[in-house]
This record gives sequence, structure tokens and C-alpha cells, in this order.
Amino acid sequence: TTIARVAAAGANIFVAGSAIYGKDNYAAEIRKLKTLARF
Repeated sequence: TTIARVAAAGANIFVAGSAIYGKDNYAAEIRKLKTLARF
């Protein structure tokens, strides 16, 4: 994903499509993205 790079560049609003949808555990995927966004 690109979330870590855009967070490091200063983004603070993110849109997640295929990173979440279709996954078995949405909550776990969101936690992963939140962790990646905290560079």
C-alpha cells in the first residue's frame, strides 16, 4: 500500500478501497492501515 508514503508526506485523510473490501476481517485490516499511517 501507499499509506505510509502519503502519511509521511503529510496526508491525514485516507481512502481505502481494495485494501479493505473483500477481506475477511475489516477491523484487522483497518488496524494494519492505521499502524502503517503512523510512520
